[in-house]
Amino acid sequence: MKESFDYEKKVWSASPMMPNCFYIQYLHFLYAAACLSKLKEGSRVLDLGCGGGSLTAALAKDFPGLIFTGADISKNAIKDAQKFSTDNLNFIHIDSEQNLPFSDGYFEAVLLVDVLEHISRPAELLARAGRVLVKGGYLYISVPVEGAWWCLHFWARRLGWQGKLVQSGHVQNFTPRKARELLLTGGFNIIESRWGFHLFSQVLDIAYSLFWLARHRLPKMSLEGYRQQSYSSYKQTLFNLATKPIFLIMNLESLIFKSIPAMGWHLTARKS
Repeated sequence: MKESFDYEKKVWSASPMMPNCFYIQYLHFLYAAACLSKLKEGSRVLDLGCGGGSLTAALAKDFPGLIFTGADISKNAIKDAQKFSTDNLNFIHIDSEQNLPFSDGYFEAVLLVDVLEHISRPAELLARAGRVLVKGGYLYISVPVEGAWWCLHFWARRLGWQGKLVQSGHVQNFTPRKARELLLTGGFNIIESRWGFHLFSQVLDIAYSLFWLARHRLPKMSLEGYRQQSYSSYKQTLFNLATKPIFLIMNLESLIFKSIPAMGWHLTARKS
């Protein structure tokens, strides 16, 4: 079932990234790389819901011995992602209403980076991912647990804020229990757990949402995308000077407090 949010109008992860603390996707890269480091050379990896492909491209560059496929329901996202294609990386458009076009057990690892919160029936998507994953294969997911009482987003929604639904298409407000049960009933055993997106990051996220609400507009890309847009050299310098320390603080906060529950949950699991 295709979600009501228009994924052709907003594309995530289309801007090139470097695997360092000055990029908002650094934690995704770090923990996905830790998962992929367990694979043998020649293993196949599926990034399901790859968006514009920047994270997939960074991982493919760091693991030249692995074979990557990025897949997304957005035609515009895959069009943007094509510029990252290399000998060990290709991108395909998939239909969200159909099964994945791969044979059973085709991949040794599947990545689901900030995807499940966008899906009205996440168990079905997880089942599709599990089908194309070899037995004993690895699954890395990142998922926001916006339904947890310790998240600012939990309380903001009770005041009527719907920024994540309207601006990003989050139809799920997971709790850790719900996310864990989803994996366990889907046939996965969790082997690693880390947290990210703590207080500073959540305040920034809500502030960013309120900025767009005040302008009565929807963002067309992530903050990372706007950071790398073409501006005059003067504006670009100012924007980079403002955002780099912000992303650095966000990532350091998450790394320092990775054992303390927060909004972002990074999980590595194996198919049983």
